[in-house]
Amino acid sequence: METIEGAVSKVYYSSGDWSSILLKGKGNSHIRAAGSIPSPSVGASLRLTGEYYNDPKYGLQFKVTETSEKEMSGRESVIAYLSSGFIKGVGPAVAKRIYAKFGDRTLEIIENEPEKLTSVKGITLHKVYLIQQAHRENQSMSELISLLKPEITEFQIRRIHKLYGAKAVQKIKEDPYRLIKDLDGIGFKKADTIARASGMADDDPRRINACILHVLHEAAYTGGAGHCYMFAEILEAHVTELIGETDPNAIAAEIIRNRDEGELVIEGMGEIYLKHLYDAETEVCRHIKRLLSTPLADKVGDRCIEEAIEQVEKATGHTLEVKQREAVSSALSNGVSVITGGPGTGKTTVINTILTAWDIHTRKRRSFNEAVLLAPTGKAAKRMEEVTSYPASTIHRGLGYSFSEDEGRMSFNYDEDNPLDSGLVIVDEASMPDINLAKSLLRAVGSGARLVLIGDIDQLPPIGPGNFFRDIVQSPVVPSVVLDVSHRQSGKIGINANKINRGAGPIAYECDETFKWVPAEKEDIREKSIAEYIRLKEMFGKENVVYIGPMRTRSSTGVEGVNTEIRDIVNPLTYGSGIKEIKINQYKDFRIGDRVMQTENDYSRGVFNGDTGFVKSICIEDDELTVAFDDGRDVPYAKREASKLVLAYAITVHKSQGSEYKATVVVCNSEHYIMAYRNLLYTAVSRAQENLVIVGDAKTLAMAANTVRPVIRNSKLKERLLAD
Repeated sequence: METIEGAVSKVYYSSGDWSSILLKGKGNSHIRAAGSIPSPSVGASLRLTGEYYNDPKYGLQFKVTETSEKEMSGRESVIAYLSSGFIKGVGPAVAKRIYAKFGDRTLEIIENEPEKLTSVKGITLHKVYLIQQAHRENQSMSELISLLKPEITEFQIRRIHKLYGAKAVQKIKEDPYRLIKDLDGIGFKKADTIARASGMADDDPRRINACILHVLHEAAYTGGAGHCYMFAEILEAHVTELIGETDPNAIAAEIIRNRDEGELVIEGMGEIYLKHLYDAETEVCRHIKRLLSTPLADKVGDRCIEEAIEQVEKATGHTLEVKQREAVSSALSNGVSVITGGPGTGKTTVINTILTAWDIHTRKRRSFNEAVLLAPTGKAAKRMEEVTSYPASTIHRGLGYSFSEDEGRMSFNYDEDNPLDSGLVIVDEASMPDINLAKSLLRAVGSGARLVLIGDIDQLPPIGPGNFFRDIVQSPVVPSVVLDVSHRQSGKIGINANKINRGAGPIAYECDETFKWVPAEKEDIREKSIAEYIRLKEMFGKENVVYIGPMRTRSSTGVEGVNTEIRDIVNPLTYGSGIKEIKINQYKDFRIGDRVMQTENDYSRGVFNGDTGFVKSICIEDDELTVAFDDGRDVPYAKREASKLVLAYAITVHKSQGSEYKATVVVCNSEHYIMAYRNLLYTAVSRAQENLVIVGDAKTLAMAANTVRPVIRNSKLKERLLAD
């Protein structure tokens, strides 16, 4: 073991007590150190204990087992602090001259009498300003770190400092709960820990208020609950559970105050909404009624529809059945219509017939009013283009989204005042949009136009709040057609998906070259399922195959662990292979050619939760990588920004929503019993287009197919649609 000393000149990464830094030591030497270094800040003077070793990627490094911070006094530490690199224009020579003039009072002079620095050769008034500003910023960061660690990560602290500036500590002490609103990734529990450490009382109104808003937000956006509102007594119970026994009157007072200030809406029998969700639900209802009650701008004649049906039947060699014909007619005759059905029930044929009829209609009228095709995800939009030969885009891009960095919010170019210039808007995978996105979509459809929503009511509900698609399918107000006849004659995927949806277990599966069930118990399911993935990858290519599991972790087939194993097989990092790798943090790295997925919406980049692609290039020198997404865009990421990317050879069922793959491997065994639900298994199975392998034991598969978890979400959209 050795001990080295120096000042931190750069922090590469910090999480918990583990950090990677660049240390400036004696003689202006620089040492890369990593290990047990809690909360390092640039300029801090550290004493590190550990040993040197040769890292295959980064070369000579110092592996740290113990860290202590030296006091900021004495010639060496002050000079190291000033010349560490965080003060632009101050190197070792200037730092030595400053210390020679002021000695151990140097930091005091910088803080209180900075103008005296001009007596040092080479120090101008402008440089004095830079020195003082940099010192204050560093001091402010140190105070923030002391206040917020370990609850808040180093990266989040830097974002907080950038947001609040020099008054960050003061603002947070005044109201720690402001962090919840102002910064993504900081929830009530973290903010509450900071508040309690700062001495805030148990019954402080700020604490109760923050907890109320937190509970409502969690009910809407976290864990898949998706509630637009909560009943007052349920809300009170959750608040009490989080912050301890509290006077109900104090909770009620904060609910009323939030209502009066426009944060909440209280309706009917005590249904409490976050204001933006109330606005979204009521606006969706208003726009549906607007579209249904407004006469269509132009009528598509029956002859156009019949001509389109004849063309499609001739092109496909199949006769449209009654429900498909009904769906085409309904879509072209109503302001809003819904078409729902499982895999293989002919939804694509219906879309193509609708588009053909629309083309015939517009050519006859010489209006050239092109249809707008939208889908929730890039992969679904691309698939829509492939099967229709018409341009399609994601809902966000189709509505012309933009993101304001200054305001921290997203807006759309198309809305009620500037509607889409089309008389026909078709949305595929319509079960995915939550109530917020549905509101933006409906705003953009002009009065007199047609909105056609196509999806599968039996799939999982939206990840976000509300139950938009299911509510309107079940509402008698909106014309709906259910396609229930399987048209996939060349394979058993659709047939077996429909059997699962009716509660049938593996004994009823019909297997052929497109559908395979591989029986597997807990001890061999991982090996068998990965082997099946590799087999399908050789047949279809890794861009067309996905491994789908119900759980991210906590099982042998959790997708996190499986991702790493599959990656090491299909994209190995071997000597002389030429494949580059970039380490994002202690737990994550990416290689050129890796299949990756974005896990959060990034409006500034135009990349959304669930978007998938490949790592196209890596630049180690600039600490960045570029991802080629499936929709054809290349998006660069700095290393810090890549934390929201994950490997995507294997994905969860929820992340697979809205996407289809040529081949899929679906795993389900006894380890997954807590996720053994029909809609989960059905959704996973229905992602496959040409080839599907289910790997799992018969008992768990039968239990999943037979276990119906009701989709119960607090939403009043159905009732609002029925109201006058």
